[in-house]
Amino acid sequence: TTLFRSRNEIKALLDKQYSYRAIARTMGRSVSTISDEIARNTVNDCYDPKKAHAKAKVRRTAAKYQGI
Repeated sequence: TTLFRSRNEIKALLDKQYSYRAIARTMGRSVSTISDEIARNTVNDCYDPKKAHAKAKVRRTAAKYQGI
C-alpha cells in the first residue's frame, strides 16, 4: 500500500541522515506528521517500517472509529 511505501521512504531518508524537516519537504508532508510517525513507531531507538505498519494496524483495529 502507499502507507507502507511512505514508511519505507521515511526509513530510507533516515538512513541517509536526512532531518525531519528535509524528509517532510521531500515527501510533501508536514514536519509534525513525520515527527509523530517516527516517535509513535520507533522501537529500541530504531524506526522499522514493517513494525511501524504492524503497530498502526493494531491501533486501527483497537480504535473506536474504524475508518469505514
